[in-house]
Amino acid sequence: MTARIGVWVAAVSALVGGCVGSGEGNVLDRDCHITWLDDGVTMTATTGNATWASTGGTDSVDMFGANRSGGLEIYTATPAPLVAQTYVCGQTMPGQSLLLTYKIGNPAGPAISSENCTVAFTQIGAIGGAHVTGTFEMVLDLPGGGSKTITNGTFELPISK
Repeated sequence: MTARIGVWVAAVSALVGGCVGSGEGNVLDRDCHITWLDDGVTMTATTGNATWASTGGTDSVDMFGANRSGGLEIYTATPAPLVAQTYVCGQTMPGQSLLLTYKIGNPAGPAISSENCTVAFTQIGAIGGAHVTGTFEMVLDLPGGGSKTITNGTFELPISK
């Protein structure tokens, strides 16, 4: 199991580029981060990245963050241009997509999608320039029953292609 987690974290680390600080464990440096509260417990991603795409009149940003306890993905797409604003799961305009997924305990394990989520972009950023920044929250319905609440999520990541 540790080997699978290590492979997943290494794969995400390879995509990060300038976001990873030097040093043990590929810890995100002070200039970029993904943090959140997992049912009130502070979580910090040790690896993360943001990827930009613009094709066929649609702009998208896909962000990943993970640590040894789990990981998350935030994917947002909209007719061009993607602008800094708040997106809410299930309340997007035509042509928009918002998907938040979370992996609990084992970042290489199955992901749980959230139907109740919000992502607020404060800055979209640019490839090789300003970072993408914002906040997020989500409530997950767990497969075995019950729910998990992710609150006070923040991100600041450089954007790559």
